[in-house]
Amino acid sequence: FMMAPTLCYQPSYPRTTCIRKGWVIGQLVKLVAFTGLMGFIIEQYINPIVQNSQHPLKGNFLNAVERVLKLSVPTLYVWLCMFYCFFHLWLNILAELLCFGDREFYKD
Repeated sequence: FMMAPTLCYQPSYPRTTCIRKGWVIGQLVKLVAFTGLMGFIIEQYINPIVQNSQHPLKGNFLNAVERVLKLSVPTLYVWLCMFYCFFHLWLNILAELLCFGDREFYKD
């Protein structure tokens, strides 16, 4: 699945005739931008909270709950960006480079 974005094995797959170079470059730019966004969120929001927190077993319970709640929103954004980067951008780039004809299987 990581090398060829398909959910089931078939002996032959529908193929396209050409690779859309402009589309691939656009998707690569989006991939770099979202990877940078993830790095920004991690460096600006997650790392300071983790570095300023005490060990969860040494502090009281309310401080640990507060840290978890502060981390919940930026962590959610990082997970959403990772999902978009891997499942939408990266696998569609691979499908385009492999001339895979069914690359938009989740659309109607």
